[in-house]
Amino acid sequence: KKYNIPVVISYTVETDGRLPSGESLKDAITTLDKLTDNYVSYFMINCAHPNHFTNVLKTTGNWLGRIGGIRANASTKSHAELDESEWASVEKLIKQALTNYDNFRLDEGKNLEADLSARVNTIASLLKDVEPLEEERINTVKERITKNLNEAVAKESLDNNRFEQELIYYLEKFDITEEKVRLQNHLEYFMKTLRSSDSNGKKLGFISQEMGREINTIGSKANFAPMQKLVVQMKDELEKIKEQLLNVL
Repeated sequence: KKYNIPVVISYTVETDGRLPSGESLKDAITTLDKLTDNYVSYFMINCAHPNHFTNVLKTTGNWLGRIGGIRANASTKSHAELDESEWASVEKLIKQALTNYDNFRLDEGKNLEADLSARVNTIASLLKDVEPLEEERINTVKERITKNLNEAVAKESLDNNRFEQELIYYLEKFDITEEKVRLQNHLEYFMKTLRSSDSNGKKLGFISQEMGREINTIGSKANFAPMQKLVVQMKDELEKIKEQLLNVL
């Protein structure tokens, strides 16, 4: 009233039409109106079966005009009976809901594990496909460098020994042996962590980041289109893994 906020008061009644305190609905309304100078916008009857308040509404008096709404119950039980029976029903539903939720999470976890395992295995398979391409890649790079050099420098003025030394040094920069070994280790560690009974969502995320670093390095060193295509496929699988890990705790 002090802040001029509209107020609606809702009373509940027992099976005898009276408030749980024993006070009649008429007395409750008229008393509050008197104390507040009729400030309450209107009153309501709440959480009671119509049989509990029908006789009350059949009476006469100006106070009846102050009732502006009804929210009835379907149950004819008293509040004490209703509370006890409702809680038993609610408790049963809660337990059932929790069981269903646990089962759903277990099923979801199994599906996630299967999906993540399949994608990790795909990356491992693509990594194996890289190996047969390495010799062809090195030969292609050597041929390209030799061709470009022959076009730029006269063959008779070329120091073949020095050229071979420089070529070996150059090709060492394209060696991806370490990256392949580290990526394979990360893949195996990912699967080991995935099968663990602990909560390892963040840990799997960190491992996937390390996998990404090795895949990116292989891609930057590849310098060979067929190998880069495999790297793109590995990146695609890794992105899907990262998306799924958002659902893992």
